[in-house]
Amino acid sequence: MRDSKYASHQDGMTLVGMLLVVSALALVLLVGVKVVPAYAEFFSVKMVLHTMSKEPLNNMSKSEIISSFNQHRDDAYISITNAKDINLKKDADGDTVISVDYHVIKPVVYNLSALIHFVAKSKE
Repeated sequence: MRDSKYASHQDGMTLVGMLLVVSALALVLLVGVKVVPAYAEFFSVKMVLHTMSKEPLNNMSKSEIISSFNQHRDDAYISITNAKDINLKKDADGDTVISVDYHVIKPVVYNLSALIHFVAKSKE
């Protein structure tokens, strides 16, 4: 049993502690709300590259590949990438590999921004 001198002492979270926890959770939620759409669009870019990897890329010219990427990009409502983000290379097997390399800057609050760098390849 507790002593009588400790009977008025209560355990638990203080108001300041609760405010710190709530503000930390609010910051994580704010960053998440700003960043999740960029990741969703990145997964759409990866899906487009996966779809394009099934096309006969070795028989296509660079302009045809870019045109095909732009068509797939428009069909998937991707707005963040364009032709300047596309790199074409041959792998060890001689297959054409398309890679997309871009970054997104999302403002979070005031002058604080999140910079996210994305790289996706048609053959990984």
